[in-house]
Amino acid sequence: MAWIAAFAAWGYTPRELPGDGPLRCGDVLHRRLAMPPRETIASEPAPSGAPAAVERYEEALAAMTRLAAPDLRAPSGVTHP
Repeated sequence: MAWIAAFAAWGYTPRELPGDGPLRCGDVLHRRLAMPPRETIASEPAPSGAPAAVERYEEALAAMTRLAAPDLRAPSGVTHP
């Protein structure tokens, strides 16, 4: 994983996750965020339906399909699977 190797230059290793605060280089601030308890994320049941939202979604999807650029075709006429 190349991105982990890049972070190693800042003193970050996946085996020893840094605590909250600056990394060894001093230029990068590492933050550890705590997730809120699950009951605060979905404390209310999802609404049973939203017909107006569904209708707007379907209209937007139809417009996107209608206004989308045609598929790119190779000028040489070569077809691609």
